[in-house]
Amino acid sequence: MFTFLGFQITEAEAQVIMKVLDNDQSRKTTPPAIEKLSFQSRSVKTTANDNSFDQLQSTKQKVSVVAWVLDLHRSTKSEIYANQTEADACQKPDGLANAAATQSVVDPAEEADFKNVLDQCGYSELMHLMERSNNEWRDTKIEIAITGESGSGKSSLINALRGLKDDAPEAAIPGCIEATMERKKYQHPDNANLVLWDLPGVGTPNFPQETYIKKACFNDYDFIIMVSQSRYTITDTWLAEKIQNIFPDSNLFFVRTKIDVDLGSIQKGRSKHMSDEELQGVFRNIKQNCYDNLKKARINNPYVFMVDNHDTSAFEFGKLANTLVAKVSALKKDALIMTIQGFTKEIVAAKYDLCIARMKAITKQAAIAAMNSNRKHENRERFEVEILKQEVMLYKHQLGIDTNSLDIVARRFGIDREEVYVKLNSETQVILRNFEQFYLKHDKVVPSNRHSLPFMSQFFLLRSYQKQCLYVLKIVLDKCIDENNTLQKNIAVWELLPN
Repeated sequence: MFTFLGFQITEAEAQVIMKVLDNDQSRKTTPPAIEKLSFQSRSVKTTANDNSFDQLQSTKQKVSVVAWVLDLHRSTKSEIYANQTEADACQKPDGLANAAATQSVVDPAEEADFKNVLDQCGYSELMHLMERSNNEWRDTKIEIAITGESGSGKSSLINALRGLKDDAPEAAIPGCIEATMERKKYQHPDNANLVLWDLPGVGTPNFPQETYIKKACFNDYDFIIMVSQSRYTITDTWLAEKIQNIFPDSNLFFVRTKIDVDLGSIQKGRSKHMSDEELQGVFRNIKQNCYDNLKKARINNPYVFMVDNHDTSAFEFGKLANTLVAKVSALKKDALIMTIQGFTKEIVAAKYDLCIARMKAITKQAAIAAMNSNRKHENRERFEVEILKQEVMLYKHQLGIDTNSLDIVARRFGIDREEVYVKLNSETQVILRNFEQFYLKHDKVVPSNRHSLPFMSQFFLLRSYQKQCLYVLKIVLDKCIDENNTLQKNIAVWELLPN
């Protein structure tokens, strides 16, 4: 039971009141349930039946008072939006993911949970718990085995999947001599829990054929990738058949590397330059031959990919990355999407959807930080600014438009990095450098002393801050997507230029 401006409001009534306010008294929907973050405290029941709506007719005065208080802490459209274009962008989000994010605001049950942890453990502990929950994808283990003969391109493939060039300090070292005597693991630089295992080839001294299956620990991996630089050998097909029979649920992929070298060699043997159509025909024939040989070796429906390890935008490297994302278990999908580079437009779209989905939890954390800032102070603390800034940095990194990613693009095409920045015309970099000022333009919530407010007023203030933070993040994320599109268009042009 809450005492609110002289009115006694039960928890059930509070739930119904919020339904009416959120849905303009026109629809009956279930408020969003608490997701991911679970505190051990009493939760308010989040489902109201039709009888509750009937009972609400006798509490119209309570609804009016609650709505009045809500308006005190909610800025008008003209105050929040910098211009009509921004207003339209916020009012008409693109896609279901955007709609879900903008509607998934905190409910009274969650606010009560947050308040309990805040009172019992303090602000720092609550922020720590929420940050861990928001980034729990980093704790998900994904393991990929790479096997094949020496010189097949295993090391370069491992580096490419990790977003590294072969000369990077932490890269796997390529070589034509079998250098792998034991299983060797390589962690992804952005997520130590994404591990690629370099396995010795079958028949090496420490891994004889008789004990290879057991020593290679194939049951431990989410994916097994068999690598070859030409046609698969009898030993390769023996291993593939064993894996299929013993581990029928394994995700077994076949990767043919150095396809660029094969096509270049065929071109050199011709007196006339081959057309794109002719090259595509040769490419299809090589792939079909590889597929047919695996089928003859009793490998059922093999996944075959033709790649150039040194150019992930060419041939079927993107298709390989898309298939990894599609085939990974549902519990690990978010972790793989957030870790793997945006090799394809499908992966970029998946990253965007995950960033949208994260907004609900991130903005709850930011809203609580805002509530615990001293807004009445001369300097007007805004603890939420750093939380939102860190999220913007994550967006830029995920979409390949952060400083490090752009430096890699510049080195790849041998151009001055300033040219990359100029072509990108990055608004988000300017926003990031002056993020506090950018946020100030959108900070329209009327400051209040949280501790002096009754529970329901605290709740409305929290919602106002969350909606404000949602709006700011959505603006920046959409700009990041636009810049990613611009970058991809420029990369397509740079690839056509002679080295």
